[in-house]
Formats: sequence, C-alpha cells, structure tokens
Amino acid sequence: MRLLHSQLNIRINDLWASYQPDNETDWIIKDVNLDLKGCECAGIVGNNGSGKSTLAHALLGIIPHLTPGRVKGQAYFNDRNILSEHIASMLQHIGYSFQDVESQILFGTVADIIGINETNSDKSLINKAVDVFKIQHLLTRTPEQLSGGESQKVALITALRLGPELILYDEATSALDPQARIVFKELTNYLKGTNRSVILLGQRSKILLPYCDKMFSLKDGRIDSYNPCNGSEIKKNIDDFLSLINEELINVQPLKSELNIKNVYFRRKKTSGFKLGPIDIEIMPGETTAIVGPNGSGKTTFFYLISGLLKASDGFYYIAEGKPYKFSRQKYLAQNTFMATQSPLSQIIGTTIKEELSYASEFIADSPEKIDILLSHFPFLDLHRDPLQLSYGQQRLLTMICALLSSRPILLIDEPEQGLDEIALSYIKAGFMRNRQLRKKTVFFATHDLEFAASASDRCILFADGKIKSTIKTNELKNIENWYFENV
Repeated sequence: MRLLHSQLNIRINDLWASYQPDNETDWIIKDVNLDLKGCECAGIVGNNGSGKSTLAHALLGIIPHLTPGRVKGQAYFNDRNILSEHIASMLQHIGYSFQDVESQILFGTVADIIGINETNSDKSLINKAVDVFKIQHLLTRTPEQLSGGESQKVALITALRLGPELILYDEATSALDPQARIVFKELTNYLKGTNRSVILLGQRSKILLPYCDKMFSLKDGRIDSYNPCNGSEIKKNIDDFLSLINEELINVQPLKSELNIKNVYFRRKKTSGFKLGPIDIEIMPGETTAIVGPNGSGKTTFFYLISGLLKASDGFYYIAEGKPYKFSRQKYLAQNTFMATQSPLSQIIGTTIKEELSYASEFIADSPEKIDILLSHFPFLDLHRDPLQLSYGQQRLLTMICALLSSRPILLIDEPEQGLDEIALSYIKAGFMRNRQLRKKTVFFATHDLEFAASASDRCILFADGKIKSTIKTNELKNIENWYFENV
C-alpha cells in the first residue's frame, strides 16, 4: 500500500550502521536523526569515506540483508518502521541510484533496465523521466553502448522503477552534462509535486544547493546542520603535497615535440551508428587540454583511442618531425599514456595500496619519506589496505594520485571531479596547476564542470555529435558557459 495519497512524513531515528556484524564499536553511521516531508528535497554533504553510501545501504536494507553488517534504529514512513520489514518491501518504498552506475546497469536493453514494459512498474513516472532526459533514442541500446553520462541518466530513471516514496540519489549529477544538470531540476520538482521525498548525497555543496530545500552535513558518521566549507582548511598543507608532485614530475621525460592527431575516425560496431571524427588536433608538449561536451558526444571514446584501448577506423598520429603512424598502431600509445577512467574498479589491479602506487611510480612506493607525505594528507592510504575496501570516491582519488605520480608523458583523466569532495578535488586541481607550471606531462581531461575546465587547462575543446565543434585558449575565455552553449 502506497503512502502517496496522504502527506508523507519520513523520520529517521537513532540510526546506526556497520559492515561488521559482530563488532559493537566499529560503527560507520552513528545516531543519525533526520526528518523529511513529502514535497521536500534534502541534500546530505560529506567528504569521501564519511558514510553517505553506508547510510543509503542501511535504509535500503542492503545492510544486513545483502551484505554482512548490522543496523539499529528506526526509519518511519508515517507510522511504519520499514527497517523492521523484509528487504523486498523496503525496496518498494525506497529507490536508489548508486554512485558507481555500472554496478546498477548490467543486462538487457535500456527499456528492460528501467522497466518500461514491466507490469509492476510505475510507467507514468518512468515515462516522465524518459521525457525529461530525452533518452527515447537510447531505449534499444545495451549498457556497453552507453556513454558515462547516458548510463547515469538510465540509473537515475531506474531508481523510479517501482514508484517509491523516497528516492536516494548518490552523486546524481556527477556524470551529467550541463544541459542534463539543468533538466534534473525539472525531475526533482516533479517528484516533489507527487508528494515524494528526495535525498541527494554528494561531496560538494555547490552541486547540490540548486536542487535542495534543506541541507545537512555528514561527518564522522553523524548528521549535523550544513555549514559551508572552510576555504582555508581546504588549502591547508597543499604545498607539502605539491612538493611530492613536483619531485615526481621532474623525473618525467616529456614529449620531445607536439602530438599530432590527423583525420582520425572511429565507428562503433553493433550500435545505432555512432561515429567519432574526423578529429584533427595538434597538442604542444606539456599542454593541458580540457575536453567538454554533451553526454554521448565522444569524449571518452576519444580517450580510449589516445590510450590505445580502442583501434581507430582510420587516421594518423605522429610526433612532429617524426614518421606518421596509422592511429591503429597502439603500442606507442599504450606505453606512453596513463588513463584514469570513470570507473576505478576497471583499472585497480593492486592487492594493496602500496602495490597500486608502485605500478604508477617506481619512486614513491619504496620511499618512506614520500609515503609519510602522502599519508599525512590522505589517512585512508594505509599501504597494506586492499583498494577494494575503499569507498568509490577514495578509489577515484587513489587512481588520480597514481596518474599524477606516473612517469608516463601523456596523462588522460576522464571526469577528474567525479566522486571527489572539495578537499580531494583541491589537491587534484593543484597537481594539474603544478604540471602546467613545469610543462612535463601532456594532459587531457574530460569534464562537465565548465568552471574547472576553464581554470585548470590551457585550452578547451568542445565535442558534439562525435566532432570537434569549437576550440579556444582559456586565456581568451570571457565566459565559458556562454562559449559552451553558443557552440554546442
């Protein structure tokens, strides 16, 4: 029985949660209390590893029903404590979009995944979300045929499949392009208009504020009223971190001359005919280039081509004054690039953090001094810890630290801000800026954060419909949003 016919009141009382079923002291969520009404959207901001996903897993019943752990407390939907009910019942009342959308979108076509043809699905709600995001053309595609942003749109809709009263969105907009972030506001307003409650979980308050009626902070497992982040705290000790980055960059042998990409094409098989190209770019050694553009425009595909993970259909690449090579010759690319993907689990291969760092840098893992510097900034970097035990945001930060410390001259980072809190992102931005000063690595990064693109790059390249629509040096940019929307 649905509660939407009357005013919905949600009360979370004295909620505790842990992934340790027999440990009475190792609580991740501690005495959380939260009141929320239908027609409200609440934002919960917390740093990487603060417990946001754990809170969601406790409310959904994932803990303890699908993963070991223990939960105590109450979550009342009007007068019903859903935490005392079977997980199948809980999942009918609460919809959830995971931070790592690849773990949510697995099999079948998009139409199958969102349940548009299922008899027990809320078709009016699903169709509304499909219309908001304008993804009708994706309904026949399968997960491997979607871009990161397209996958996120599908995941957001999947959370609405059973018409839940409460929707939990974990980093809902992290992979959405600027246009989709605007229309996401339309979706949250629609959900509130149907007497539903929405909770947005995220690392950065500026992302959540436009959507939320109220804001909270999650720190050390406890909910408190929201207080803006202290800028001076964010900048603390970054200079020490940069000294480490600086030392590692000095050991990098930069490209001897510009990287030329000429008339490169790529056509994806077994899809609706997506084509990338022609791509013509001339990149100077040590240049930092931001790649922006709508979801599905080809940004990640372009990165896969540069890294050698995909073979181009046609075209050439060469270092100036060198011999032009068919772009399909992947050995040179694979040996000279380091890529940080949107999905850290797809590239983490070490069984310990120390092992993972050693793959990136031959210097850092065996240097106690450098290790101490890292640990002082990122306490979660216990060198003997399994990277798979880290939160999604911590895994992303680890892969980007590895990228900054790597000795390879070409660095590719897909959505560097995705999954990172304000403090972590400030370190990555600082690392980018230090490289721009030293001109050691040739860096490409794809992002939907236009402000970040303008501040951290030498130039921006706008992709749309599989082609380069516009290129501009960032020192010539007056307003990046105007430039973006005029050319997209």
